[in-house]
Amino acid sequence: WNDPSGGTTTFLYSSAEHFYGGWTTHVLSILGNGAAAVNLFFAISGFVLLQSLTRGPDSNWVNAARFVVARVFRIYPAVLVTIGTFILIFYATGASICSPAAYEPVKLLRNALLLDTEIVGVMWTLRVEMLAIPLFILGFFLLRRFGNIGLVILLATLLALATWRVWTGLVDPTLGLALLLFFAVGMLVFGVGKKPWSWIPSGLAAALLIVAIAVMLSVPLLPDFGARPYHIETVCDAYIVGLLAFAGSSSTRSSGSTAGSPTAFI
Repeated sequence: WNDPSGGTTTFLYSSAEHFYGGWTTHVLSILGNGAAAVNLFFAISGFVLLQSLTRGPDSNWVNAARFVVARVFRIYPAVLVTIGTFILIFYATGASICSPAAYEPVKLLRNALLLDTEIVGVMWTLRVEMLAIPLFILGFFLLRRFGNIGLVILLATLLALATWRVWTGLVDPTLGLALLLFFAVGMLVFGVGKKPWSWIPSGLAAALLIVAIAVMLSVPLLPDFGARPYHIETVCDAYIVGLLAFAGSSSTRSSGSTAGSPTAFI
């Protein structure tokens, strides 16, 4: 099993392959598919944050400015506190999960600004969240100007770009722009609203949710039908977000295209 540091850990030994492998590889690939879970989180973020934008002031530009400021103050304080804690631990004990060179002043500043994520590797997701800010503003304007067709075009464009190395190589591949398409998935679900989902009773919704999650986690093991993994994941994520937000919702709950209820996720 590949751990976060890049090393290989043997959980279960396969005598046939003289190493970890075989059926255990498939099982742990599904249970440990953290990448798919993160992509689903981005899709949920796309739904929630576009909803936040549409519920702001009537002025599009004022709304966009308020959104940018809110995102900066939402993300960077947590980043600074976390990195500060790691700095205190490093200078007090010498303990570190990265090279000590990462604590040089210039590199500390780059990590604090999320230009690098060497000190706390899992912060790459926060960097993607910051990269997505212009995407949210673009999606907001497209929804206001063209309706859902604008969000469809945005998602289709990002799906195409996700396979283009020039686009994905603009930043570090681990933090790549390819993952921005999952925000667009959630944005589109919000734009479409509850109509495709509200008729589904809660029992059936729970079963469909389990199936969608299982398929999403199993994407690396699915036969190659000519569809890239991202295409399959986007369908699964859209279905999961729609079920979580709208399945079994009452007729009094607003549609996503106007002002969906954030409590639908609870």
